[in-house]
Amino acid sequence: MQIRDLRTEDQSAVQEIMVPHPWQFPQRIIDSYPERWNRFLNAPAPESHGFFVAELNGVVGHAGYIYSESLRLCEIVGVVVKQGLQGQGIGTSIIHFIFKHIKSLGHDKVILYTLEHPANARTIHFYQKLGFKTVAHDPDFWGPSYDRITFIRELDG
Repeated sequence: MQIRDLRTEDQSAVQEIMVPHPWQFPQRIIDSYPERWNRFLNAPAPESHGFFVAELNGVVGHAGYIYSESLRLCEIVGVVVKQGLQGQGIGTSIIHFIFKHIKSLGHDKVILYTLEHPANARTIHFYQKLGFKTVAHDPDFWGPSYDRITFIRELDG
């Protein structure tokens, strides 16, 4: 498996991977990604954001980060692995790749937001296994019974 920068031609493949995960990627979120990606793809030397894909006979995963000036933290975004391939280390590999990249930029922690809902329990467990710690819980953030969890993770040396 290879992890590399997102390319223009990867966009539709990543959106297709997002579609079967409606809890993490409602259509409005999927529709917002081309603008994010285009800012990244058109930046001469982006440090405030980065998007990456895992490739194994085609694109099988995606994740990125966006630097928040207000928080002074990089936010991990768009973590998704092709349906049927979860649990094989693809997501973990992409996240660790991003950790190293963000650390090389001089940052020592990252933030991540996700939905707390019974249908998203595997995702929450995945982030906890990666060392993310819950720092906030916002009830009904995305609507009734759709709470938001805020995770922080310190980046090791």
